[in-house]
Amino acid sequence: MEKKSFVGQIRKGHDGESYWMTASTPALDRDGEKILPESFTKSIPRYMKNPVILWGHDYSKLPIGKALEVKVNPGKSLTMNIQFAGTKVGQEVRQLFDEKILNSFSVGFIPKESERDKSGTLVYTECELLE
Repeated sequence: MEKKSFVGQIRKGHDGESYWMTASTPALDRDGEKILPESFTKSIPRYMKNPVILWGHDYSKLPIGKALEVKVNPGKSLTMNIQFAGTKVGQEVRQLFDEKILNSFSVGFIPKESERDKSGTLVYTECELLE
């Protein structure tokens, strides 16, 4: 499983309770790789059957929230509308985002297909979104 963190736009949803977060962009990441937002398209329906948001990719702990919606903006971004759990930890993480102490969001995924671009950069073209 790969884990990538993205500093991006985080804003409250129209309901005032959920949060829209950038989960992926095609920009070069700190590992020198690119993930095409559309690489997640095929896996989103499967992910939405159990759309968990984990803290620190820790599968041994309960989720801190769930994705209400996932949108692919081809060539631009993968965004997720997230609802934090009413648990103590879920609300603590929410508060950290509200206070702008946390400003990035991380996804866990399994790379399925990739290629090298003209410059030799590894570009993920199909990924399975896990969390």
